[in-house]
Parts: sequence; C-alpha cells; structure tokens
Amino acid sequence: MNDDLATITLEANGALIDYLGETAEIAMGPPYTVERVRGVAAERWPAAVGLISQSACARGDTLLADDDPVSDGETIVLVPPVSGG
Repeated sequence: MNDDLATITLEANGALIDYLGETAEIAMGPPYTVERVRGVAAERWPAAVGLISQSACARGDTLLADDDPVSDGETIVLVPPVSGG
C-alpha cells in the first residue's frame, strides 16, 4: 500500500445512499482536501457525480469548504441538496 494514501470514510445521506450505501471508504493521494474527496468519490461512483458535486460536506456538524484539509482516518459527511414542497 502506498504510504501517501489517506483513507477517508464517507457518510452518505439522502439520495446518495442509493449509490454509496450509508458509509463507504475511499483511498486518495494528495492533495488532501474536500475538493479531492469529491473528485475521488465522483470517479468511483460516476452515476452520482451530479449529486456529489452539489452536496455539502461536513466534519461532524461543521460545514467544510472545498479547500479545507482532510486527514487519514477521518469521516466526511456528504449532504445532498434537498427539495420539497
């Protein structure tokens, strides 16, 4: 295994559960950012690329920006947009 790879657990919500399941793991190289998490997830689940790109990302209850760093072993929550009426 490559020592430069970080393992990130994704916690899916809403419609993303249909693609990723409730949780999924990805391994990614640098840069270790939220934007890279989205990119790796989109490559792994191409059918969900639209939802992934529109989803908010959070660490616990804290929303993250695309340039926020992520660390090996972290859980990132993916929160897709919600529509209703």
